[in-house]
Amino acid sequence: MPKPHLFRVAFLVFLSSLLAVEAFCQPRNIDHNYSVAIAPLKDQEKNHYRLKIIQPYAFSLKTLQRFMQSLAYQERKVSWSSKKRVFSSSDVEVLAPRIKQQFALASKNHRVIYQIKNRQGKTLLKGDTFLTSQGMNWRITTLKRSKRKIGDFSIAGDSWRLVPLSGQKHKNHERQKNLIQDMTNWVLFTSFHPNPKHVLKEPQQKDGANVKERLKVLEELKREELISKEEYEKKRREILNSL
Repeated sequence: MPKPHLFRVAFLVFLSSLLAVEAFCQPRNIDHNYSVAIAPLKDQEKNHYRLKIIQPYAFSLKTLQRFMQSLAYQERKVSWSSKKRVFSSSDVEVLAPRIKQQFALASKNHRVIYQIKNRQGKTLLKGDTFLTSQGMNWRITTLKRSKRKIGDFSIAGDSWRLVPLSGQKHKNHERQKNLIQDMTNWVLFTSFHPNPKHVLKEPQQKDGANVKERLKVLEELKREELISKEEYEKKRREILNSL
């Protein structure tokens, strides 16, 4: 018959495993406002980072959920903190279906942008995602209300960084000749290889038929601060010039 102390040891081992998982989780969010949309991906940026976009694309919901659940980050305090999830369970539940929908609409000139705000309208999380021949790309520009630009390297050190897990890596960029640096707010899922069968045909734009709707969406993106003023003005001119 097993001894009582063996049961206690087994229980403690089980409890420690639960605590380890909990350390990699965020509390459930119930009062957040979520936004997801497609926004322009500039040719200059695509050329600069050598991005070959593969879109529109039909993702399965489970695939996107798996991506989001495995995105991790660390905060800089005295030293780097333990790994934490970028997206909470409720974030994944709300955002994944919307991101899936937008990927089916996005073209080779788009990125899918997402944003989470609290009740007071403060941006807690902001970033974008897109699919390239190298894999799935996730970029974060605001985390814990702390902002970071893409490709902006801080001399003093950043307050947070994304942590690549298995099948992931930081996107790197050659800042100067023979000087290649990791961009720690850009994670590339190299283990994901786009399936040609899931690549969709780009929707045909009808001149003048949906201009009003496109301008309405553009105004909403600007109001939600999902695109910059320069992006708004450029896209607005493009839409009006298509008439």
